[in-house]
Amino acid sequence: MKKVKIREAKKTDFQDIADLSKQLGYEVSVDDVNYRYNCINSNPDSTLLVAENENRVVAWIQGDIENKSDKYKFGLVSGLVVDKDHRQRGIGTELLTVVEDWCFRKGCLGVRINSGSRRKEAHKLYEKLGYINKKTYNSFYKELNDNINSKN
Repeated sequence: MKKVKIREAKKTDFQDIADLSKQLGYEVSVDDVNYRYNCINSNPDSTLLVAENENRVVAWIQGDIENKSDKYKFGLVSGLVVDKDHRQRGIGTELLTVVEDWCFRKGCLGVRINSGSRRKEAHKLYEKLGYINKKTYNSFYKELNDNINSKN
C-alpha cells in the first residue's frame, strides 16, 4: 500500500465520509456531513481531515479544541473512522498524530478521545500511542420534542 495523503476534507469527500461512518453503525447522510463540515469550517477550533490512498478517501478524523477554563485547554477527537479494509496499516496513527500536532500548536495541554466500549481494537491503538483510559462511564440521551413545553 502506498503512503496515505492527509488533507483537509472537501465537499467531494462527503459521500465517502458518510459511508465510512456507516461502517461503525452511525446512520450518517451526506446532508449530515455537509452540516458538520459547515460548522467545522466556520470554527477555527475545529478541523476535519481525510486520509486518501490512491485517490480514494479511506479514513477521516475530526478534531476540536475544548476550553474548560482559561487555564485548561484540551483537544478532543470527535470522530475517527478508518475503512475496514485499511485498518492495521498505520492510517489511524497518522491521523491522530496530525491532530495531536494541531492541538499542540493551538496551545492544548492534552487530547481526549471518547470511544465506544465495543471498539477494542481502537482502544489498543490509543493505549499503544500513550493514551490512558481515565474513566468508564455511561452516556445518557433524552430526545427533546414539542411535548416538552406542554408539561409546564
